[in-house]
Amino acid sequence: MVYHPGKVLELFPKKGKDDDTQAMVEFWDENLSVVRVDRRIESTVKKGDTVLVDYYPSDVKPHNPRWLAVKVIDSKKSEMVWKRFKQHHSKLKAVSTTMPQPQPQHIGVG
Repeated sequence: MVYHPGKVLELFPKKGKDDDTQAMVEFWDENLSVVRVDRRIESTVKKGDTVLVDYYPSDVKPHNPRWLAVKVIDSKKSEMVWKRFKQHHSKLKAVSTTMPQPQPQHIGVG
């Protein structure tokens, strides 16, 4: 299984014929997405919570990530998880900005 932590920015509760709750989530790597909320946590998840989103490939083709919020992380652990992932992202960004960029090749110019 692969999970990504994300912060819930907004909730879209199920209404009428729509039987799924969705959440707008900001991920540790600065991506934003709207994901489904697992029925087991939909009554407890709230705006501002940190959730784990199931990113494991689905069983059906194409094998896209499931994008399902499956767990609310308690507040003490959520701060630690968020901080560690953000630190990791900062390191990745720093490495990518210091790596030499490929130079364009001009063929037939001369």
